[in-house]
Amino acid sequence: MCASLVGELLRSAPGLRVLAVGRRPLGVGGERLFPLAPLSEPEAVELFAERAAARVCGFALHDDNRSDVRELCRRLDGIPLAIELAAGRLSTLSPAQLLSRTGRRSSRG
Repeated sequence: MCASLVGELLRSAPGLRVLAVGRRPLGVGGERLFPLAPLSEPEAVELFAERAAARVCGFALHDDNRSDVRELCRRLDGIPLAIELAAGRLSTLSPAQLLSRTGRRSSRG
């Protein structure tokens, strides 16, 4: 569906450029791929903390939640969108509760 929409937009608007992020190529003419690696653990934890602080007043990493956040970021495979969505849940769940609701292992080891 996205590929057909992007294809139609590109045909309708010469010179238009589209930035699409996904797990698979769209398969449209002129597509260029730029593979993105997952975030490292420190980058993932930093992103989680930044996004959490933006959503939950007073959120900060500290000794009581740091290991839960670290493990949560591992289980989310360092994927920025997954980390952002998880941080958004902090208005109703603690990092420990989020951790208990995620899978037990990451695909990164």
